[in-house]
Amino acid sequence: MYCFALLLVSLATFAGTPACDSSSKEDIRTVTITVLVDKEDLSSASQLEIVKGALNFSSWVFEKEFRVTFELQDVLVWHYPVGHKHLDLDKADPPFKILAKDIDADIVIAFTSKFMDRSAMAEIDGNREETRQEVLGIASNSAMGRTAFVRINDYVSFTTLHELLHLFGAVDVVGGFEETVMRLPTTAKIDKENTAIVLANR
Repeated sequence: MYCFALLLVSLATFAGTPACDSSSKEDIRTVTITVLVDKEDLSSASQLEIVKGALNFSSWVFEKEFRVTFELQDVLVWHYPVGHKHLDLDKADPPFKILAKDIDADIVIAFTSKFMDRSAMAEIDGNREETRQEVLGIASNSAMGRTAFVRINDYVSFTTLHELLHLFGAVDVVGGFEETVMRLPTTAKIDKENTAIVLANR
């Protein structure tokens, strides 16, 4: 049984680089975020700065594209079970959603440098079979919740942006040629269809 506990570590706020002049500030929507960082990662000050940088990057993109800015409300310790070297999202997600219900923030994101995977269906030798799929992040369906998981690695800024876009209704892009963060974890560009979706949900 997974056991999760919280410990308040710090209170920090940030805002993305303004994309609008001061006369339009009242048009900007502020969304609060509480971050839970795996205890093993939080012991490293550099990991915490990486997480804050990823959120700051997303806030800058959202303000520029959608007039939405993110305010980091709390950074909490996430006591993921000691000795677990990877995160099974099928087991971790339900208790995390329960934990998030008691957190007074618009969005709650868990960050860890651990390998993350989940169950998925894949075609193997012509048959659909259940397998394990490695992921860099995962977000609640926008109609179901306000939580996400993000892996701390070289792609953390783009993954964070990707998952936050999901929480505003954006969908993964498969196929096509338009460069978008909803398909590739190496760009901050957002495809036209998802831009329209997020603007409608802002």
